[in-house]
Amino acid sequence: MSVHFDASRQQHAVRWRQEGRNRIRRFQTEAEAVGFERAVSGAELPGSPASSVEARLTEPRPNSPPSRTEVSPSAVASTPI
Repeated sequence: MSVHFDASRQQHAVRWRQEGRNRIRRFQTEAEAVGFERAVSGAELPGSPASSVEARLTEPRPNSPPSRTEVSPSAVASTPI
């Protein structure tokens, strides 16, 4: 999703992809365009599919092995290859 100024039309445009199709909507002000972008993306709606996917990607999985950033350098140095 993107918001940009369309100089040829002198309007702010919001572009996004929906159901495999490219969509565009134009607005007179940038504030209107940004507000529409937030509404369409679901960024301001808790529990929306977009926010739940983001939450799942940032939460650690239970019983998962530690990531490389969680392993201490001394443990790595003492591990035989």
